[in-house]
Amino acid sequence: MVAERENGHSLARKLQRGPTTRQLQFAQLVATGTSQAEAYRKVFNPNLKPQIAAIRGYRTSCLPWVSWEISRIRARSEAKKLLSVNDRLEILARGAQDPDATWGERAICIREYGKLAGDLAPQRQEIFGPSGGPIPIKDESQSPLILRLAVRDRIALFKQRREAEAAALAALPPNLPNAISSPGSR
Repeated sequence: MVAERENGHSLARKLQRGPTTRQLQFAQLVATGTSQAEAYRKVFNPNLKPQIAAIRGYRTSCLPWVSWEISRIRARSEAKKLLSVNDRLEILARGAQDPDATWGERAICIREYGKLAGDLAPQRQEIFGPSGGPIPIKDESQSPLILRLAVRDRIALFKQRREAEAAALAALPPNLPNAISSPGSR
């Protein structure tokens, strides 16, 4: 069924011909961020209704050579956008050593080079306790440092504190008033 016809033209002939210049313009617009409907109206017919332009734009973008061209343009532009860190450092180094640059431009290049290379980053030291967990604190008061403990360690610390208070209350002589045992009743 190679002899299928669409508007009097053989479909096989259309596939051999490749994309038209309008289809290439359409692919360029879609690849650069224009909607399919808007791109179709700009390239083919600016007087189309939005719904018809959306349908025809979708159909045009589904053509194999148009979709391939869109993906090729997008891939090429993505490759241009992406510079590795080493590429950026090389560009900044050339800018800092450029004899035609002003001293201010050189200083900016040096500053940006230092930021990107990590020269100006603050020194951080991370200290871990036993088995890689947080370091337990010795102060049993309710300080902000207790919040750095893991939940399991906080629960254990509260249990120890409660047991110590219960042992201290049990060690008190029975003739003392209850004011000591309930601090909130003072």
